[in-house]
Amino acid sequence: MIVQIAPEIKKKFPHLKLGIVTVRGTNNRKSHKEILEALRQTEEAIRERYEIEKIAQVPKIKDWRDAYRSFGSKERSSVEALTRTALQGKELPDINPLVNLYNLVSLKHTIAADSNDLDAITGAIHLTFTEKDVLYCDAKGLSCRSWNDRKGNKSKVTEDTTNACFVLEGLENTTKEELRQATTELKQHIEKYCGGIVEEKIIIANPLPDYFRWDDFKKRSEKLTEIREMGMNPYPHKYEPTHAIRDLNSKYEKDDLADSEAAASGKTPESCVAGRVMLFRAMGKNAFAHIQEEGARVQIMFNRDTTKVNELPEGESAIKFIEKKIDLGDIIGVKGHLFRTQKGELTLFAKEVTLLTKSLLPLPDKHHGLADKGTRYRKRWLDLITNKEAIDTFKMRSKILTTIRKTMDETNFLEVENPVLQNMYGGAEARPFVSHLNALNQEMYLRIALELPLKKLIVGGFERVYELAKVFRNEGIDRTHNPEFTMLEAYAAYWDYHDVMDFIEKIFEDVAIALFGTTQIGMRKDKEGNEHQIDLKRPWKRITMKKSIEEYGNINVDELSDEQMRKVLSEKTDDDTSKTPRGKLIAMLFEELVEHHLIQPTHITDHPIETTPLCKLHRNPKEREEQIVERFETFILGFEFCNAYTELNDPEIQRELLVQQNEKREAGDEEASPLDEEFLEAICQGMPPTGGFGVGIDRLTMLFTGETSIRDVVFFPLMRPGE
Repeated sequence: MIVQIAPEIKKKFPHLKLGIVTVRGTNNRKSHKEILEALRQTEEAIRERYEIEKIAQVPKIKDWRDAYRSFGSKERSSVEALTRTALQGKELPDINPLVNLYNLVSLKHTIAADSNDLDAITGAIHLTFTEKDVLYCDAKGLSCRSWNDRKGNKSKVTEDTTNACFVLEGLENTTKEELRQATTELKQHIEKYCGGIVEEKIIIANPLPDYFRWDDFKKRSEKLTEIREMGMNPYPHKYEPTHAIRDLNSKYEKDDLADSEAAASGKTPESCVAGRVMLFRAMGKNAFAHIQEEGARVQIMFNRDTTKVNELPEGESAIKFIEKKIDLGDIIGVKGHLFRTQKGELTLFAKEVTLLTKSLLPLPDKHHGLADKGTRYRKRWLDLITNKEAIDTFKMRSKILTTIRKTMDETNFLEVENPVLQNMYGGAEARPFVSHLNALNQEMYLRIALELPLKKLIVGGFERVYELAKVFRNEGIDRTHNPEFTMLEAYAAYWDYHDVMDFIEKIFEDVAIALFGTTQIGMRKDKEGNEHQIDLKRPWKRITMKKSIEEYGNINVDELSDEQMRKVLSEKTDDDTSKTPRGKLIAMLFEELVEHHLIQPTHITDHPIETTPLCKLHRNPKEREEQIVERFETFILGFEFCNAYTELNDPEIQRELLVQQNEKREAGDEEASPLDEEFLEAICQGMPPTGGFGVGIDRLTMLFTGETSIRDVVFFPLMRPGE
C-alpha cells in the first residue's frame, strides 16, 4: 500500500511526518478486554497530564489547530477530539479492536491518526490539498474529508475489515523518533491482538533535516557561496600552528609582555594558533575575538590597517571581511605577535588570518549554554565545544586508561585482544546481543565478558594477561549501567585472591596519584547524595561478608535459620525469598544492611557459593564445609568497583557447574550461559592456580571525575528514541 503526499502539502506543511501501518489478513471481530483496559488507563493518564482549559496550547494539538486555520477550517483534529473526550471524564467508545488500538496509540502519544479499510480503497491513498481543505483521496475520489477529522470517511474500519491501513500524523512538535515509537507500538498491538501480516513505514514530507530551514543556516550558506565566489577556499587542506592555545597560555602565563604597539611593530614574541571563534566584538578600528581549542581560549585582536586575510581579493577590506563573513563557530588560523592588554589579558595581534572552516550551524546560546542533557549526550560535539568540564572529564578518562596500562605493563601483564563476535558466549550471567554471520550462516553473539579467552591464554602458557575493551550485555539502562561498557579483566598465574586484592589497591592508588598527585581524590557522593572525602591510600579494609553483616547490621547469620533470615529481609524488601537458598539470603542481607555503609575502600571477602558458582572453594576446611568461595568485591561510596576470584581450575568441578548453568538456561533462564565444551577442553589441558579480576572502567571514571551518571563519562552513550 502506497500513501503519497502531494507537493503542495509538502510545501505548505514542511514538518509533516506520517507513520504508516498496513495489516493484511487480520481478525477484527474478536473482543479484547485487555485493549479496553489499556484504553481506560490511557484516558486516566491523559487526565493527569493535561488540563482541559489549556488543551489548545499543548504544542502537538496547537500544531493541528494552526494547520486547520491555515486553510480556513474550524474543524478539530482527531487527536484533539479524543483528548477532549478523555478530559471531560468520558470513555472513548468500544468500536472494534483495530479502531480501539489506533485510538489508544493516538491518545497516548498525542498524535493524530486516520484509518482506511483497504477493501474500500482503489489504488494508492493521496494526501492532497484544495483551497479549503486537506483531503485523503484514492483513484476514485474522496476517501476522507478534513484531513484526520475523519468526516465523510467512506473507508471506515469495521469489524468486517481484514485489510487495513493506519496513518499516524505529526507536525512540527512531533519528532521523527516519537512518531516511529508510536507506529511501532501500534504494529505490535495489532500483531498481538488481531494478527495478520503487519508492516510499518515512516514517510517524511521534507526529508532534509530541520536546520536546513533555519535562518542562521541559510545566512551562513549564503556567506559560504559569497566566499567561494571571491575565489577563496573556505576549507583548506592543511594549516600549521606553532603553538597549541593551552601551551601558549601556560608558556606566557608569567611573562611581562609589551603592549599592542610593540606587537604591531613585531617587537614581541611571534605565534601562530588555530581555533574556533567563540566570541567577537568590533571596536572602531580594532575588533576582538576569543578562539578556542580543546577548551582553552586566547584573545585575538584584529586591526583595520595591519591585519590581512589570506586569499582575500585585492581591494577588499580585511576587517570588513572578518566582521561580515566570519561567524561564531568558524575555525580560523591566526599568525601574529603577542601582547598584554591594559587589563593584563594575553592577546595575539593578528597580522595574518586564514579561514580554515566555515561553520554552517550556530553555536548554542552563549548565555544559557547546552542545558538539555539529552542534547549533550546525543550531540557530544556540542557539549565539548561549549562545556570545558566535559573536555576535562574525557581527558581524565584517557589518563585513567593510560595509567592503568602503565601499571599493568610494569607488573608484566601482557595486553591482548580477543574476539568481540563469538559463536559461544559466557563468563557472566547476562543476556547477549545476537547477530548473524552471513558468511557461515550461523548465529553469533557479542561478548558479555572477557573471561574465557583470557583463561585459555593462561592455559596456553602466558603467565599474566589482560584486556581493556568493550563488553556488551542486553540489559537495562540507568545512571550506572549502559549495555555497551568498558571492562578491565586480568588473570595472573600462581596468584590467589589475596594477591589480587593487593594489586587492585595499587591500580587505584596509581591512578589517584597520576590524576591528583595524592591518594585523596576529593569529595564524592554516595548513593543517597551525601558527600564524603575519599582516600585511596593502601592498605584498604578487608572483611568477610558474614563479618560485615555482623559489624554493620548487628546480625550473626550463623546463629539464624533460613526462616529467620527471610523474616529480617521481609522488613527490608518486597522480594519473594520463599525459595531463595541460604547463601543468597546472606548476600541479600549484605546488600540491604551493609553496602551503603561501605564509603571508604573496602574489600568484602569470602562469599557464599550460591552467589558465585564458578569460583574456587575456600582453602580453610571450615569455610570450605560451609561452601564459602575465595571471592572478593571492592566497594567505595556503596558502589561495587571490582569483582575478583581465586579462579576455579578443577576441570571436573568446572564441568559440573557449567552443566548446571546450561540446565538453567534450557529451563528458561535467559542470563545463564550455554555449555562451552571448547573452554572445558582447555581447562582439561591444565590451568595453573590463577587469580583473576574485573573492573568496570566507566564506573571507575565516575569515581575519579566525580560524575554521578555513566552517560557523563561515555562519549556517545546509548539513548532511548526521542530522549
